[in-house]
Amino acid sequence: MPDPITLKHWHKILIIWVGILICGFAMFVAIGNSNWQMIVLLSFSMAYCIAALIVMRLQFIALRPFRPGKGFWYYRSAYLKKINALTVIQIILFLTFVWVLIWPPDNHGSKRNSPLVTLLFLIVVIQLFVKPRGQQSQVPVDNIFLFELEDLGIIRSTDAVVYAYKGFSSWAAVNDGDKVLLLMSDRLIVVRMLNPNEGERIEILLGDIDRLGILTHGKQGLGLILSVGLSNGPILRFTLDNRNLQYSLEIFVSQLLGLLDKRGLGQADNPDSALPPRFRPEGYSRVKRDSIPVIRSIDLRMKSTASATEASHQPSFANKKVLEF
Repeated sequence: MPDPITLKHWHKILIIWVGILICGFAMFVAIGNSNWQMIVLLSFSMAYCIAALIVMRLQFIALRPFRPGKGFWYYRSAYLKKINALTVIQIILFLTFVWVLIWPPDNHGSKRNSPLVTLLFLIVVIQLFVKPRGQQSQVPVDNIFLFELEDLGIIRSTDAVVYAYKGFSSWAAVNDGDKVLLLMSDRLIVVRMLNPNEGERIEILLGDIDRLGILTHGKQGLGLILSVGLSNGPILRFTLDNRNLQYSLEIFVSQLLGLLDKRGLGQADNPDSALPPRFRPEGYSRVKRDSIPVIRSIDLRMKSTASATEASHQPSFANKKVLEF
């Protein structure tokens, strides 16, 4: 039986199955009417639905093993490659639009309205929603944020941070579930804020990651559902809404894949010499002590490691297959 966290996403799989059934019925009707334009469009739609179903299954039912250098093409590709590929898709859709518009020459305008609207819709969606994701991946990380993390005690001044992501605009306006992701050369640190004054933190060694799943999520697909499978069994699932567009999940995932590739090929960097030391800019104001939240460390085997006494009364995570953080 699927775990409770996976069950929360089953409605998405159900919607995809409904889409496949609708496309199948519409294709049956189109074949009976010899409407070849509609048959072509429905074939593309069914292929998209089937691909989405496969991705959903790999994410929530059978998380696939991570293979260095394999998979996740979109996140491995450079910005210009992504934009060029999307532009090519738009050109193909536009040429199909023209073909449907001018062929056949007889009066079948009513049969062409639906595919024409669908094609225009797809072109607009790529331009207004898909391409902005690639543009957002050019946003650099704000180094001031790293100094804030030092002041908050989340990292040390000697920690070499490859990339950092913050899913909220300010520490005073965090909501339950807002996250900070810190990527080091040898580990991944995830901080989940419960409120502006409290948070929880876990560390994952990159060498322990043997499965990985990435699924777009949220408004305009700018967020992600990141699933990380550990070699000792459990899967950690992080829902990242990306409401703060100053930080890029695109770059974060790209950097994560690069480090996992190196580690899988035996080319891992030395964590002590991965990046040069940081220097505070002139005029930087330290975070005030009274605004520093309490960040508790979480052990994957215990609910909390605050003390030995408290840990003994916390539920064990060892037998859980999927953990949502």
